[in-house]
Amino acid sequence: MAFQMATVCMKGDPDRTPADVIRLKIHLDRQRLLVHEGMILTNFNVLTDYEPEDFLNEEAYFIDDPHSRSSYRTVAVEHLKEGEHPSFATRHVFKNTKFGEKDKTMFIDCKVIPRGVSHSILFSSLPEKGNPNHSSFTIEEEDRKEIILNNWATLNYCVDWTDTEPTALLPYFFQHNYSEHEALVEKMNDVEVTSKYETFQHFIEGEYEEFLLPFQPAIVGKYYASNKEKNLELNEA
Repeated sequence: MAFQMATVCMKGDPDRTPADVIRLKIHLDRQRLLVHEGMILTNFNVLTDYEPEDFLNEEAYFIDDPHSRSSYRTVAVEHLKEGEHPSFATRHVFKNTKFGEKDKTMFIDCKVIPRGVSHSILFSSLPEKGNPNHSSFTIEEEDRKEIILNNWATLNYCVDWTDTEPTALLPYFFQHNYSEHEALVEKMNDVEVTSKYETFQHFIEGEYEEFLLPFQPAIVGKYYASNKEKNLELNEA
């Protein structure tokens, strides 16, 4: 098992660019989430239909940053389908050509600047499919029974305690054990199913039927960069 951190950047998404990916990587490096004292902690994967050179060109702007010490790999994925919301490219976090069975996988939106308790989140252990016994999360006894009885896999999300999103869960971050969601992967590649939903997050909330493991409120959340007024509103949420 390896640790895989993944972000998605597609040509069909005007709100996310290679520059956003490189900025995310720099922030991860500054927190030593990817490499620490020369040891690789987690693989940083960019799932994309851009060319590798597009990211190298942006990386040149950060070449002198003393925190930029890690590597990353681009994972080529198919272009977005016509008319498809860009967020549906997140399906590749669940199935691609690079991750291995049972890899602990964390998705993070490339527009995010991770802060705070990122280390403890990244290196937490999720329940295995059908087996809650080796998780670092506290799981209620009734949920433990359901995981075992139904052979459930787990998705780890943050509930939108800010009430600022159109979905019940924050779409910027989630975790799972790779290869454990076969039925969900089949659905997310079925156009008849995905076409019913506005975004990938709406799809997850409408179709996921196994164990949803939420973070406690305010353990994971969001703030806006350089917007004190909005952040004060979030503090009051």
